[in-house]
Amino acid sequence: VNCDGWLPGDINGDGIVDVEDYYSLRSALGKCEGQEGFIAVADYTADQCVAYDDYQFWLANYYVGEDLPAGPPAGC
Repeated sequence: VNCDGWLPGDINGDGIVDVEDYYSLRSALGKCEGQEGFIAVADYTADQCVAYDDYQFWLANYYVGEDLPAGPPAGC
């Protein structure tokens, strides 16, 4: 995770919140820390699991791009 240039919703770190990030998030849904496929940067709620509330946060950034959180996700 490149936390210096962190962009909310940009899971793969390419500077764009796009469908590639969607597929990454979708693959991590239902996974928790320690499980194969867990993506820490997709855990926006910092509860060690990627769940529907994380998806809702991501979706807000995908469409709007302005709903910025107070800081980077856990792990940064």
